[in-house]
Amino acid sequence: MDCFLSVTMDGTNYSECEEPFVIYSNDIYLTSVNPKCGSISGGTQVTLELHIDDETAKTISTLKLGFQAKK
Repeated sequence: MDCFLSVTMDGTNYSECEEPFVIYSNDIYLTSVNPKCGSISGGTQVTLELHIDDETAKTISTLKLGFQAKK
């Protein structure tokens, strides 16, 4: 869903944000990541498998994925 955000400091005067954003379904979840490990210097190509609805899949343009160091 395309969304427009307005910000106010006083509840009366609103400023529209310049950057558009999209709200995606809560039904998106990661089902697998391959490979499970990669180089600490980067450059590892990663394949993600997602459970995602068709409408979101048509419009999603950026997906952020964070990693934590293996203990």
